[in-house]
Amino acid sequence: MTEPEPAEELHRASAPASATLRDALLVIDRSGTRVCLLVDDAGRLAGLLTDGDLRRAIIRGKSLEERAIDHATTSPHTVAAGSPRALVVDLLAALHVSAVPEVASDGTLLGLH
Repeated sequence: MTEPEPAEELHRASAPASATLRDALLVIDRSGTRVCLLVDDAGRLAGLLTDGDLRRAIIRGKSLEERAIDHATTSPHTVAAGSPRALVVDLLAALHVSAVPEVASDGTLLGLH
């Protein structure tokens, strides 16, 4: 597990909520995080798209020009700002996931563990 990413790395793992599947694929490729964090105009987390979500969409014959948000988890598991490391580690293990976003009380994306 890593600490929340610096702003530039978090930016590389993010895309606007209006992004296409192609945009999300490019984000996942350049960030190396295996997730694309979809954010609204106010910087709030709107959805989380994994490399698996993308793979399943492509297998189902979806166009890379479709909206990524339509294939994303729009209520992903998150941790609150400043959550203890032990809580984050336990959540990652319990959910069998490799990444969990950190958000402020208003949903603003702050980091990625």
